[in-house]
Amino acid sequence: MKKKLRIIIDVLMELLLVVLFGYNIIGSFFHELIGILLSIIFIIHIVLNFSWYKSIFRGQYNLYRFIQLIINVLLLLTMLTTAISGILISKDIFKLNLGLNVFIYNLHKGLGYYALMLSSIHLGMHLIALINKIKIPNVRIIILISLIVFIGLMIFTVIDLQIYEYYIFNAGFRFYENAPIKFYFEIISYILGFISIGIYISLLIKKLMTNKKKEIQQ
Repeated sequence: MKKKLRIIIDVLMELLLVVLFGYNIIGSFFHELIGILLSIIFIIHIVLNFSWYKSIFRGQYNLYRFIQLIINVLLLLTMLTTAISGILISKDIFKLNLGLNVFIYNLHKGLGYYALMLSSIHLGMHLIALINKIKIPNVRIIILISLIVFIGLMIFTVIDLQIYEYYIFNAGFRFYENAPIKFYFEIISYILGFISIGIYISLLIKKLMTNKKKEIQQ
């Protein structure tokens, strides 16, 4: 039950992130309000996974656990810094109004895309357990083909929206003028692409671990 609740919260955070990226569509007030809601849900996520944080320095680390640790720590840092930078450039709720500071603006937007990337990979690595339970003929082939398509759409989105400039915090003041449907389609494609990468990471790591285990047994 707790595991299902974690996945539901992961999905909910992804949906809120999708809405947040449509700043021009929802306006600054709702952007800040939803950002606060997302921060609260993220804190709940941390509380639900507190046992994981306590176990960081316990037990042995295999490749999967090590990769998972890196992604989770980076996600935690990006979410925190995105929230803090968001407060600093707040216009309506906190009214600190440092949004004209191009460095803080670029930091907020860039970290937002990194947070979306890492949270999607994080979700993908958890979804692999559900995928393994699907009992449909040739389901793995269908899923793998779908994942390749999603990754292709994600790459298109990164190029079309010039997200790569946000990755290096060099986008400046820019607002998308795309139609809402097109914009959200591309943001969802971005998410699905990185969820697919998260699933591939899980499959690859588990395959490597299985092969290594077989070698040791021989």
